[in-house]
Amino acid sequence: MLDRWTILVPGFLVLQAALVHFASRGERPPAAPDLLAFPASIGGWEKIREDPIEADVAAQLGADRLLNRSYVLRTGAVANLFVAWFQSQSAGTRQPHSPQVCLPGSGWITETSSRLALHVDIGVGAGTISVNRMSVSKGQLRAVVLYWY
Repeated sequence: MLDRWTILVPGFLVLQAALVHFASRGERPPAAPDLLAFPASIGGWEKIREDPIEADVAAQLGADRLLNRSYVLRTGAVANLFVAWFQSQSAGTRQPHSPQVCLPGSGWITETSSRLALHVDIGVGAGTISVNRMSVSKGQLRAVVLYWY
């Protein structure tokens, strides 16, 4: 004769497995950021313009949000900030791709490539992140590209 534990324990385990399976099914991405709220001043860098993104480039990227902005220092040095936000990557249809792919595809030549530890302090916390660093050229143009995912 079976006692109640022989039936309850396997039933509980099956129920628990079903709950875990169904609870983990749906992706819960964070709320998409308002990229236009990105600061106009960062350290000594001041925003000089919003740079338009060509429609065919935006379509090729397939990102949910894009920001392309230029900043300048008092010395005249110029930096470009490009952010592509992908709300979800689980479907596999829209994936960010590395500048190691898209820059050479648009005519840039990679001179060097390395990793760099970058200290960031965004007001709500500070820390060090590891970023990819590329030195690239295209004709007379030279640029340093920092990127991470």
